[in-house]
Amino acid sequence: HALRFMAVVGLPYLAQRTAVESINAHLERTFLHRLTYSLSVQLVLADGESLAATARSNLTLDAHADALKESVHTIFSLAERKLFSLPKMALLPSVLLRHPRLALAGLPIILGLDAAKSALHAAL
Repeated sequence: HALRFMAVVGLPYLAQRTAVESINAHLERTFLHRLTYSLSVQLVLADGESLAATARSNLTLDAHADALKESVHTIFSLAERKLFSLPKMALLPSVLLRHPRLALAGLPIILGLDAAKSALHAAL
């Protein structure tokens, strides 16, 4: 049963997840490249005032672009994680109905692991 499950469910899910994550990574890189280009060429070099403000700043244009890219990457990653968790969340009602005691026993463990993970992310 386990081999059949892996062949019918596991491998197609793995292939789909790999393909979707690859497409998302490519789109994110493309978006960040266009964002950096827009900031550095179209916005700053468009007029002298923006270039003068950048020159007076303690940060270089690359530092501003890197900070913007990091912020956008964080938002993109958060949205991606939440979207990929939707199918798992859709299974929750059926698990609760079919195995209520197991769900109630596992819920504190899941919440504790989630809190520990959030604390670790916040510390980093």
